[in-house]
Amino acid sequence: MPPLPPWPLVQSLLVSLLLPSFVAGGVLMAGIGRVTPSARARMAGTALALAAGLAAGNFFRELLPWGSLEPGWSSLFPASLLTLGGGVFALLFSARAGGRWELPIRVGTAALGAAWLTPGGPILMRLGTVLLLAAVTVLNWEALHRLGNKGVPPSPLLALVIPWGGAAAGVLIYAHSARFSDLAVLMTSSLCGVGAVAILRKLDLMGVCGAPALFFPALLLGGATNTFSEVPNASFALVALAPCALLLLRVPPLRHWSGSTHPAAPVVALLVPCAVAIVLAMRAESLDFGG
Repeated sequence: MPPLPPWPLVQSLLVSLLLPSFVAGGVLMAGIGRVTPSARARMAGTALALAAGLAAGNFFRELLPWGSLEPGWSSLFPASLLTLGGGVFALLFSARAGGRWELPIRVGTAALGAAWLTPGGPILMRLGTVLLLAAVTVLNWEALHRLGNKGVPPSPLLALVIPWGGAAAGVLIYAHSARFSDLAVLMTSSLCGVGAVAILRKLDLMGVCGAPALFFPALLLGGATNTFSEVPNASFALVALAPCALLLLRVPPLRHWSGSTHPAAPVVALLVPCAVAIVLAMRAESLDFGG
């Protein structure tokens, strides 16, 4: 069994990261749900609430520069704002255009975010990484979007975020990067704050699906290329691609498991790659919290 982190470390994480991001996202989400009945305004407000959660956690923990334009993981904060804006624009604009432009806008947003978050290098290698990260982002986004389009309430979407973000944080801490692990916790706790209020107020989370779809794969790419450990690349890849397992539920033999009669099926599908990734990481590395 891996060792437990010391209480001062847990306390610091709670006070400077978990609580600020959770509370900021949740409070703003609750305020928006109370102030306006407009579905469009609430959709934009949901994205704003998630941005507030990310900003609050980053303010207290100082994990990322605020306005970085550098290619790579250091630009995760502004790139997340880009995907939030692109996701809301795709939903609002496509509603007026009969849904024709929603997927192209999401693909374009994913491509811009991937290009921003791919580190520099030889042009052909960088182009290949951009295309791969963009494809993973689009697939993750599409998987979460299709789940939400089925009229699924926010609770299953939130139930997907917790193990996905937890697996990302787990793999990254086994790769001996507290900063990258904290970044995974930042996105997860911000989404939990927004999602908890969405459940209580019966609000839509469709506008925020793009942020984790890009954030987690880009973060895991940064972890794989900027940490030194024995954690296999398969662990990073499995977590980055975990929501793609939801698309397997659309294969005819498994399609009947994706209906409302089996609400836990998407969570189970996502848990499988996440669990395998953690097991591989645990077999390759051990944890050391410095006594």
